[in-house]
Amino acid sequence: MAADGRRHVVAIGGGMLMPREGTTPYHVEYAIKLSGKAAPRLCVLNQAVGDDPAYYLRFYDRLANSPAEVRHLSLFPMPNVEDPEDFLLSQDIIFVGNDAPNFYDSLQTKVEKRFSGGLELIAHYTFAKSLDHDRDYWVIDPRVGYGPDDYNRKHVFSFSSVYELPIGRGKHFMGNANRVLDLLIGGYQLTTTTNWSSGLPWTPSYNECSSDIDTGPCRPILVGHLSSSVGHFDPVAGSVPFYTPVPTLANNGDTNGAFQRPQKGTFGSGRNPFTGPRFFNSDLSLFKNFTITEQVKGQFRFEAFNVFNKVNLGNPNNCVDCSGGGVINGLAPNASMRQLDFGVKFTF
Repeated sequence: MAADGRRHVVAIGGGMLMPREGTTPYHVEYAIKLSGKAAPRLCVLNQAVGDDPAYYLRFYDRLANSPAEVRHLSLFPMPNVEDPEDFLLSQDIIFVGNDAPNFYDSLQTKVEKRFSGGLELIAHYTFAKSLDHDRDYWVIDPRVGYGPDDYNRKHVFSFSSVYELPIGRGKHFMGNANRVLDLLIGGYQLTTTTNWSSGLPWTPSYNECSSDIDTGPCRPILVGHLSSSVGHFDPVAGSVPFYTPVPTLANNGDTNGAFQRPQKGTFGSGRNPFTGPRFFNSDLSLFKNFTITEQVKGQFRFEAFNVFNKVNLGNPNNCVDCSGGGVINGLAPNASMRQLDFGVKFTF
């Protein structure tokens, strides 16, 4: 509650609850000033997935010199106050954040070249590693769900081009064309965007999960190498094979192929050790700009998304010893088959 009696919501980027040691971060100072109190009650509220207790300890330590009276409200697995609602209503400042430690490292390059003839080329390459926490079992042991981000593509290369065709009035070819001829052959622009990326991470599972664990992830122990590659489409099953499932892991400790069934109450190997099929997509657009009068202009647009109609497959069924394991039944996230769009736009 601010000094003027109104409530304020202040949106802040990542790292909100982790001030640098020995300092009161600017957003805390701003919130204290906004409260209008010399020693406001400040509460740190975690979100539904919970927060690492070490983060709370660090927060208390780093705000030791702050004039605020710092408390925290933990809701999971059990509230740390008798009445959470009354506690929150008694606070002057409430920080709400997601403060699980996530890490992202990358090498990024960009090459851009513009030519005098109306051609522009841009290429990007990113080599990335993103690590985060799965919310499953986070409150009990954050280490269990720590691993590669579900949407991290290790290699991403994109290439874009814009080409204003040098044809028509004032251009290199047919530069003296009359108005009617220029209306037919001039004003064309061609653009392309192409993306090559490595596959998305996925985590293996096994058939008898319910017999071994009652909570948390279900993962076998990785003891060897899993060979995978995109096979041929099976029109009867409507799926594509990606890896060969192993025989049933019937008993705890059984090993088949690259996998071993863990003992009861254990979680097997780490999260997201494998990657699915690679991704390729190319879009093409053709624009035709034309002038009707000095004030009225038009544009014809033709756009082809996934122009080569490439099938970008999603991750496989991750049950390594199930009868339907190892096959892919759908497309990757944000992937689609070829789409063609036509449109006309007028400006005046």
